[in-house]
Amino acid sequence: MAYAVKVGATAGVTENTGTKWNVGSVDPDGSLRVLLEALYPENGEPYRLTEHLMNEGIRLIAQAGASFDLYDILFGQPTGAT
Repeated sequence: MAYAVKVGATAGVTENTGTKWNVGSVDPDGSLRVLLEALYPENGEPYRLTEHLMNEGIRLIAQAGASFDLYDILFGQPTGAT
């Protein structure tokens, strides 16, 4: 989800997906909801948006191919950089 937000993924809903997560597992203190409401104020369903952004993030990372450095994708710098 963080990667999708970082690269500017648009709000949406991912239809026909199953999940084993529940709100209490993903956002026990509600801070994720507050963050997504601030970043995507036009969206009225922050937890459906969370699901969508998680799926988008996985899809976008998969597009990077097999020869990627996940740290570099998420943080924009090589692992050994100071």
